[in-house]
Amino acid sequence: GPLVDGDSVSVSLSSIGRKALALLVYLSFSAGSRASREKLADLLWPDRSSAQSRNNLRQTVSVLRRELPGLLDAEREFIMLAPDRLSCDALRLIEVCERPQPNGSGEVADLYKGPFLDGFFSGSEVFDEWAAVVRTRLQAAAVHALTEGIRSAGADTGLQLLGHLLTIDPTREVSYQLGMELHSARWQPDQALRRARWQATEQVE
Repeated sequence: GPLVDGDSVSVSLSSIGRKALALLVYLSFSAGSRASREKLADLLWPDRSSAQSRNNLRQTVSVLRRELPGLLDAEREFIMLAPDRLSCDALRLIEVCERPQPNGSGEVADLYKGPFLDGFFSGSEVFDEWAAVVRTRLQAAAVHALTEGIRSAGADTGLQLLGHLLTIDPTREVSYQLGMELHSARWQPDQALRRARWQATEQVE
Protein backbone atom coordinates (compact mmCIF):
# COMPACT_ATOMS: atom_id res chain seq x y z
CA GLY A 1 0.00 0.00 0.00
CA PRO A 2 1.03 3.63 -0.21
CA LEU A 3 3.20 5.30 2.34
CA VAL A 4 1.67 8.33 4.00
CA ASP A 5 3.37 10.70 6.39
CA GLY A 6 1.85 11.87 9.66
CA ASP A 7 0.49 15.02 8.07
CA SER A 8 -1.52 12.95 5.56
CA VAL A 9 0.65 13.84 2.59
CA SER A 10 0.93 10.95 0.13
CA VAL A 11 4.43 9.98 -0.90
CA SER A 12 4.34 9.69 -4.68
CA LEU A 13 6.93 8.16 -6.94
CA SER A 14 6.89 11.12 -9.29
CA SER A 15 7.86 13.61 -6.59
CA ILE A 16 10.75 11.73 -4.98
CA GLY A 17 11.91 9.06 -7.43
CA ARG A 18 12.04 5.29 -7.18
CA LYS A 19 15.23 5.06 -5.12
CA ALA A 20 13.85 7.43 -2.50
CA LEU A 21 10.61 5.48 -2.32
CA ALA A 22 12.53 2.23 -1.97
CA LEU A 23 14.57 3.81 0.81
CA LEU A 24 11.43 4.81 2.73
CA VAL A 25 9.88 1.39 2.30
CA TYR A 26 12.99 -0.40 3.53
CA LEU A 27 13.37 1.87 6.54
CA SER A 28 9.71 1.30 7.43
CA PHE A 29 10.37 -2.43 7.69
CA SER A 30 13.74 -2.12 9.44
CA ALA A 31 14.13 -2.64 13.17
CA GLY A 32 13.73 0.71 14.83
CA SER A 33 13.01 2.21 11.39
CA ARG A 34 16.74 2.73 10.94
CA ALA A 35 19.57 1.29 8.87
CA SER A 36 23.23 2.00 8.32
CA ARG A 37 24.32 4.12 5.38
CA GLU A 38 26.50 1.25 4.20
CA LYS A 39 23.55 -1.16 4.21
CA LEU A 40 21.29 1.27 2.34
CA ALA A 41 23.94 2.13 -0.25
CA ASP A 42 24.62 -1.56 -0.96
CA LEU A 43 20.89 -2.30 -1.08
CA LEU A 44 19.95 0.41 -3.56
CA TRP A 45 23.11 0.65 -5.70
CA PRO A 46 24.72 -2.80 -5.56
CA ASP A 47 26.37 -2.34 -8.97
CA ARG A 48 28.20 0.85 -8.03
CA SER A 49 31.42 1.41 -6.14
CA SER A 50 31.24 2.19 -2.44
CA ALA A 51 32.01 5.85 -3.08
CA GLN A 52 29.43 6.15 -5.86
CA SER A 53 26.69 4.41 -3.90
CA ARG A 54 27.37 6.56 -0.83
CA ASN A 55 27.17 9.70 -2.94
CA ASN A 56 23.92 8.54 -4.52
CA LEU A 57 22.51 7.89 -1.06
CA ARG A 58 23.40 11.41 0.06
CA GLN A 59 21.63 12.86 -2.97
CA THR A 60 18.55 10.71 -2.34
CA VAL A 61 18.41 11.79 1.29
CA SER A 62 18.66 15.41 0.17
CA VAL A 63 15.65 14.92 -2.14
CA LEU A 64 13.62 13.46 0.70
CA ARG A 65 14.58 16.26 3.06
CA ARG A 66 13.51 18.80 0.47
CA GLU A 67 10.24 17.13 -0.51
CA LEU A 68 9.29 15.79 2.94
CA PRO A 69 10.95 17.97 5.60
CA GLY A 70 11.34 16.34 8.99
CA LEU A 71 10.70 12.82 7.75
CA LEU A 72 14.28 11.57 8.06
CA ASP A 73 16.83 11.79 10.85
CA ALA A 74 20.37 11.30 9.58
CA GLU A 75 23.47 10.56 11.59
CA ARG A 76 27.02 9.99 10.43
CA GLU A 77 26.54 6.25 10.00
CA PHE A 78 22.76 5.73 10.24
CA ILE A 79 19.58 7.02 8.62
CA MET A 80 16.20 6.63 10.30
CA LEU A 81 12.60 7.65 10.00
CA ALA A 82 11.40 10.31 12.40
CA PRO A 83 8.97 8.76 14.92
CA ASP A 84 5.26 8.77 14.03
CA ARG A 85 5.75 10.56 10.72
CA LEU A 86 5.13 7.70 8.33
CA SER A 87 2.52 4.98 8.17
CA CYS A 88 2.47 1.96 5.90
CA ASP A 89 -0.52 -0.21 5.02
CA ALA A 90 1.70 -3.27 4.70
CA LEU A 91 3.01 -2.90 8.26
CA ARG A 92 -0.51 -2.36 9.53
CA LEU A 93 -1.52 -5.55 7.74
CA ILE A 94 1.21 -7.52 9.48
CA GLU A 95 0.14 -6.10 12.84
CA VAL A 96 -3.49 -7.10 12.28
CA CYS A 97 -2.56 -10.56 10.99
CA GLU A 98 -0.45 -11.26 14.07
CA ARG A 99 -3.32 -10.69 16.47
CA PRO A 100 -4.24 -13.90 18.33
CA GLN A 101 -7.95 -13.33 17.80
CA PRO A 102 -9.50 -13.72 14.32
CA ASN A 103 -11.84 -10.72 14.50
CA GLY A 104 -9.47 -8.57 12.49
CA SER A 105 -10.13 -10.47 9.26
CA GLY A 106 -12.41 -7.73 7.96
CA GLU A 107 -9.59 -5.25 8.45
CA VAL A 108 -7.22 -7.60 6.66
CA ALA A 109 -9.58 -7.63 3.69
CA ASP A 110 -9.56 -3.82 3.67
CA LEU A 111 -5.79 -3.50 4.06
CA TYR A 112 -4.65 -6.07 1.51
CA LYS A 113 -4.93 -4.20 -1.79
CA GLY A 114 -2.80 -6.55 -3.83
CA PRO A 115 0.78 -7.86 -3.97
CA PHE A 116 3.32 -5.74 -2.12
CA LEU A 117 4.98 -3.18 -4.43
CA ASP A 118 3.34 -4.88 -7.40
CA GLY A 119 4.85 -3.57 -10.61
CA PHE A 120 7.43 -1.42 -8.81
CA PHE A 121 11.03 -1.85 -9.91
CA SER A 122 13.63 -0.02 -7.90
CA GLY A 123 16.46 -0.46 -10.35
CA SER A 124 18.27 -2.58 -7.76
CA GLU A 125 18.12 -6.35 -7.99
CA VAL A 126 19.00 -6.64 -4.31
CA PHE A 127 16.10 -4.44 -3.21
CA ASP A 128 13.68 -6.17 -5.58
CA GLU A 129 14.67 -9.57 -4.16
CA TRP A 130 14.04 -8.26 -0.65
CA ALA A 131 10.66 -6.90 -1.75
CA ALA A 132 9.75 -10.29 -3.24
CA VAL A 133 10.37 -11.96 0.12
CA VAL A 134 8.15 -9.39 1.87
CA ARG A 135 5.51 -9.83 -0.85
CA THR A 136 5.35 -13.57 -0.19
CA ARG A 137 5.23 -13.02 3.58
CA LEU A 138 2.36 -10.54 3.34
CA GLN A 139 0.32 -12.73 1.03
CA ALA A 140 0.77 -15.76 3.28
CA ALA A 141 -0.18 -13.74 6.36
CA ALA A 142 -3.31 -12.34 4.69
CA VAL A 143 -4.38 -15.78 3.43
CA HIS A 144 -3.92 -17.31 6.89
CA ALA A 145 -5.79 -14.52 8.68
CA LEU A 146 -8.70 -14.58 6.25
CA THR A 147 -8.92 -18.36 6.40
CA GLU A 148 -9.10 -18.29 10.19
CA GLY A 149 -11.63 -15.47 10.04
CA ILE A 150 -13.83 -17.43 7.67
CA ARG A 151 -13.74 -20.49 9.89
CA SER A 152 -14.95 -18.49 12.89
CA ALA A 153 -17.47 -16.29 11.07
CA GLY A 154 -21.10 -16.85 10.18
CA ALA A 155 -22.02 -17.91 6.68
CA ASP A 156 -22.80 -14.46 5.30
CA THR A 157 -19.68 -12.79 6.68
CA GLY A 158 -17.61 -15.81 5.77
CA LEU A 159 -18.75 -15.69 2.16
CA GLN A 160 -17.78 -12.01 1.95
CA LEU A 161 -14.33 -12.79 3.32
CA LEU A 162 -14.06 -15.74 0.97
CA GLY A 163 -14.35 -13.40 -1.99
CA HIS A 164 -11.29 -11.51 -0.76
CA LEU A 165 -9.42 -14.75 -0.10
CA LEU A 166 -10.06 -16.08 -3.61
CA THR A 167 -8.90 -12.76 -5.06
CA ILE A 168 -5.57 -13.12 -3.27
CA ASP A 169 -5.05 -16.78 -4.17
CA PRO A 170 -7.59 -18.15 -6.68
CA THR A 171 -5.88 -21.55 -7.00
CA ARG A 172 -5.89 -22.61 -3.35
CA GLU A 173 -7.99 -25.75 -2.93
CA VAL A 174 -8.61 -25.21 0.79
CA SER A 175 -10.40 -21.95 -0.02
CA TYR A 176 -12.86 -23.71 -2.30
CA GLN A 177 -13.49 -26.33 0.37
CA LEU A 178 -14.29 -23.53 2.80
CA GLY A 179 -16.68 -22.09 0.22
CA MET A 180 -18.55 -25.37 -0.03
CA GLU A 181 -18.87 -25.48 3.75
CA LEU A 182 -20.15 -21.90 3.89
CA HIS A 183 -22.76 -22.50 1.22
CA SER A 184 -23.83 -25.63 3.05
CA ALA A 185 -24.15 -23.67 6.30
CA ARG A 186 -26.18 -20.96 4.60
CA TRP A 187 -28.63 -23.14 2.73
CA GLN A 188 -28.62 -26.33 4.89
CA PRO A 189 -28.37 -25.18 8.53
CA ASP A 190 -29.14 -28.62 9.98
CA GLN A 191 -26.17 -30.18 8.25
CA ALA A 192 -23.96 -27.27 9.28
CA LEU A 193 -25.02 -27.69 12.91
CA ARG A 194 -24.13 -31.39 12.85
CA ARG A 195 -20.74 -30.53 11.35
CA ALA A 196 -20.10 -27.89 14.01
CA ARG A 197 -20.95 -30.39 16.78
CA TRP A 198 -18.62 -32.96 15.19
CA GLN A 199 -15.79 -30.44 15.05
CA ALA A 200 -16.36 -29.49 18.67
CA THR A 201 -16.19 -33.18 19.65
CA GLU A 202 -12.95 -33.64 17.73
CA GLN A 203 -11.38 -30.67 19.50
CA VAL A 204 -12.36 -32.03 22.93
CA GLU A 205 -10.90 -35.45 22.13
